[in-house]
Amino acid sequence: VNDTPIQGAALRGYNLTWFEEGKPLWYFRGYKTEGINPANGEIIVADVSGDGEITAADITEIGDPHPDLLYGASLSLEYKNFDFNLFMQGIQGNDVFMGWYRSDRPLSNKPRYFYTDRWTTAGQGASMPKPDNESDYLYRSDLMIGDGSYLRIKQIQLGYSLPRNVVNVVGLERTRIYVSLDDYFTFTKYEGMDPEAGSNDDNRLGIDRGLYPLTKKVMFGINVTF
Repeated sequence: VNDTPIQGAALRGYNLTWFEEGKPLWYFRGYKTEGINPANGEIIVADVSGDGEITAADITEIGDPHPDLLYGASLSLEYKNFDFNLFMQGIQGNDVFMGWYRSDRPLSNKPRYFYTDRWTTAGQGASMPKPDNESDYLYRSDLMIGDGSYLRIKQIQLGYSLPRNVVNVVGLERTRIYVSLDDYFTFTKYEGMDPEAGSNDDNRLGIDRGLYPLTKKVMFGINVTF
């Protein structure tokens, strides 16, 4: 049996996702980091191999795109002519790779905290490196991994059914008017536009390519039964 790891999705010339026995399906590989050097703002890359040098041998597992938990809940209430419906869903414990950021492209979208938390002066403690597009470690490191956990309120809907003695006058059985907030509230620590990272291939699971996020919608409507 061939137990050689299988390469998956490639980003910027290197293979990010891998299929390997004993590992999560299409897990992320890259460099682990140990902070930012306060003297020069460079990324401190972990010497995983222990040979005293930073080479391809130090590339290791840095993330798992699969959630530990998927959940959802719904609630329906009625009081007299009013009705209320709530539906929510979420996931917990998955990693997302911010593939929409390219360190080799100066004119591209970048996470805000790359600037606000960046190193600027010697001796400064920072969580992100200096603004330098020359370093290839950033794009290949766990600094590009975000927590993809989220809770999304898919729908909050409030409706009111007009009294039957009113709608029956015009030959209607039932008339209900409603207002709905769809995908309006999302609770997450993920720094990208949408924690529901989209992908066209199975081996790109959990890679955020900057696809257009779900839009918040305010809906008004009327249901009529003859």
